[in-house]
Amino acid sequence: NYLPGDFNITLRLYHHRVFAWLIAGLSKLIGEERGIILLHLAGAVLFAFALWYLCRTLRLSLLSYLIAGLFLATGFLWTGLGLEENTFIGNIEVQPPLFAHSFVMLAAACLLQSRYRLAAFFAGLTVLFHLQIGVICTLMIAPFFVVKLKSFGLREIIRLAVIYLLPASSAVMHLLEMMHRGLLRPTSTTWSLAYYINFRHPHHFELMSAAHGLWVGGHVLLQVVVYFRLRQMKRDEAPLVGGLLVMSLMLVGLALIHFADYYLIKHDRIANIQFIRLSPLITVFGTLCLILFINVTMQKLGQKLGQKLGQKLGQQLSERINKAWLPGLASACLMLSATGWGIYTVRQPEASFHFGVQRYSERATNWVAMCNWIRENGPRETAYLTPPAFDGFTVLTNRSNIVEFKLNPDGALLMAEWFERLQDLTGGKLANERGFKNRKPLNKAYGALSAEQFVALGIKYKAGYAVVPKTSKVNFETLHENDELKLVKLP
Repeated sequence: NYLPGDFNITLRLYHHRVFAWLIAGLSKLIGEERGIILLHLAGAVLFAFALWYLCRTLRLSLLSYLIAGLFLATGFLWTGLGLEENTFIGNIEVQPPLFAHSFVMLAAACLLQSRYRLAAFFAGLTVLFHLQIGVICTLMIAPFFVVKLKSFGLREIIRLAVIYLLPASSAVMHLLEMMHRGLLRPTSTTWSLAYYINFRHPHHFELMSAAHGLWVGGHVLLQVVVYFRLRQMKRDEAPLVGGLLVMSLMLVGLALIHFADYYLIKHDRIANIQFIRLSPLITVFGTLCLILFINVTMQKLGQKLGQKLGQKLGQQLSERINKAWLPGLASACLMLSATGWGIYTVRQPEASFHFGVQRYSERATNWVAMCNWIRENGPRETAYLTPPAFDGFTVLTNRSNIVEFKLNPDGALLMAEWFERLQDLTGGKLANERGFKNRKPLNKAYGALSAEQFVALGIKYKAGYAVVPKTSKVNFETLHENDELKLVKLP
């Protein structure tokens, strides 16, 4: 009942239903803004715990865990980056992948410990929070269960299935409901799935660059080298690294299937699952293997050095060199390197970085200022026409608008209506760019609408007001304006 009948909220309920319910419940208890902040903090703590548990499973020290976290936070050596735009940590705004990726790491850690029931449970939780990531996680860990089928027995297999489906059932039932409503059925011959992908988010389907492929491939190769080197050294950590390697190879295989469908077959049904969504996990595994191998190498080097210096400097001093000096020096070098990279990264013009909580309503833009004014003064019992490329009108104003480019449908469900609304707000002709490059021409076409077109849209969508660029030629009553935008009343 937040805004009954709001089209964009309907899209969100289909896209991230459980997450929407979490925000709704927290908003009811402590308010929307505090609820979102609390949810973000909870997600960050869960993510940090999951990374710590995975490091602990790999027998890495607390210092090594901090180094891994620093690598991940700064993106040093491509850590947490994958084959496409999504990263393992996610965006500044809290979103479902933060929770889903946490459960993926917990599932992987439990598998390495042969705790199959817990692994199945965390995989089910991943499905609950993010269906696509959950499906990929399930396929990633499936080989570990397949090779154990005979030893499990029928009862244990049923038990594992129940443990997995218990948290995943809500998402699975919702998926079946969406399929019944037309998730996979084209609702229009005008908008194909391939056109939709190209128009809205090709960055989630394409290989971002050759560098993305080379870095991810390098992390896989690193895991191979570390695994065989640890086996030669007869280290107990070798099977653990082997487990990470198997999961990484599964993700590589899924990525190859995705690219084959997207670039060669061009059927796009398989690609629409976005099998490359979890490719950033490969670089996380690669970094953990690197830190583990450096620790093992420093320990071995320290032992050799200690043996040579033991007779000259004494046994006690040689043990200090072995246990503290060399591993500590290696850790300090890693931390300084990652910190330097982080400082360099956040000083780039395109970096979005700040300390503390940054509220969307406090951003210094003309769009946010207009929305804040509408929140305080704009009429409630009506919808608003707004430039389709601007985001967040609903959350900023507590009012409904018609459509936003950023809030997109899942599959074929509501796709025809989404395209129709965008087409209406741009005078019947959509932009021909790709992805987010469409934003500027979409707003330009909206700003060029005539007075008659705005009136017709107001009648069709029961909208009483419109936010238009200040350069718009419509001569309607102006309620409020700033340097870029003005709010007008539709006659």
